[in-house]
Amino acid sequence: MTAQRQWIGPTDAEKAIIIGACQHFIDTVLKPKYLPTIRPTPFNYPVDIIGKWHGGRYRFIQRYRSGYPENLGEEFDSSARQ
Repeated sequence: MTAQRQWIGPTDAEKAIIIGACQHFIDTVLKPKYLPTIRPTPFNYPVDIIGKWHGGRYRFIQRYRSGYPENLGEEFDSSARQ
């Protein structure tokens, strides 16, 4: 009989370090490169890049705003999944 490995997520202290490093990356690399200004369009357009915990993983999320007349101004998130 083999012992099963159980995945244990990061501690609160480790999460705080990860959040700080990722926020720095968002502010200094991602936003200047991919979202230097918000440019409204008649379609969906990006308005922010944020990070959030999802279970035991930290994800980068791009926030969009709708420019379509039927739902003008509504916002939604889109995360890259790997």
